[in-house]
Amino acid sequence: MKRIFLLLIAALAWSTAHAQLPAPKQTDTLVITGMSYNYDEIRRENWPFTVIYKSTSHFIIGGKEFRIVDAIGLGNLAVFDIEDQSDSNTYSLLLTKEDSESMTIRFAGYKFNCRKSRIN
Repeated sequence: MKRIFLLLIAALAWSTAHAQLPAPKQTDTLVITGMSYNYDEIRRENWPFTVIYKSTSHFIIGGKEFRIVDAIGLGNLAVFDIEDQSDSNTYSLLLTKEDSESMTIRFAGYKFNCRKSRIN
């Protein structure tokens, strides 16, 4: 009986040690510093939203969630194929990194100048 108990404990310890934990879903908060639509500048008081959330698998733009279907990186440029979670339509999103903190996002006629949010 003691052996069976020890084998059971050993099996439980082995399975616990080899369990895979899911990767954390890291989200970057991109604060919008400038916005234009079809090359016309939009004044800050007319912006429909002020932040974009980007994770390893999704973008949240103006309260709508888009799943990343595919991504291609070309130097400081990244092209994302994203799918609207509500209607399954697929769109393209272009992200250009200016430096490690600032970037430009082009999506659906909009151009968003963004910077990463800093946590103080």
